[in-house]
Amino acid sequence: LGEETGFLGCLLVIVGFALLMGRLLQVARHARSDFESLVVIGIGTMIMFQVVVNIFMTIGLGPVTGIPLPFLSYGRSAMVVNFIALGLCLSVVKQSKRLNLLR
Repeated sequence: LGEETGFLGCLLVIVGFALLMGRLLQVARHARSDFESLVVIGIGTMIMFQVVVNIFMTIGLGPVTGIPLPFLSYGRSAMVVNFIALGLCLSVVKQSKRLNLLR
């Protein structure tokens, strides 16, 4: 992606993941129970860990592992797991009566 879109494309991807993490923290803050909050925080941590490891691996600061960049790299099983994880977060949003994120 960086070769095709350059610096601005990479910056947009990083900003997009930061916005996703901010939204997940907002969902966790307004969750009904501690369990729902911890599930959303755990999913956000999982996604951001994959992002950080993949970026460090790509720029040469970390060891080369098989961790794909969420929603961008070609890893079918990882993509399915990430979409299921975001589905759980959307379930927390739906169950929360106090949260108005979709408006």
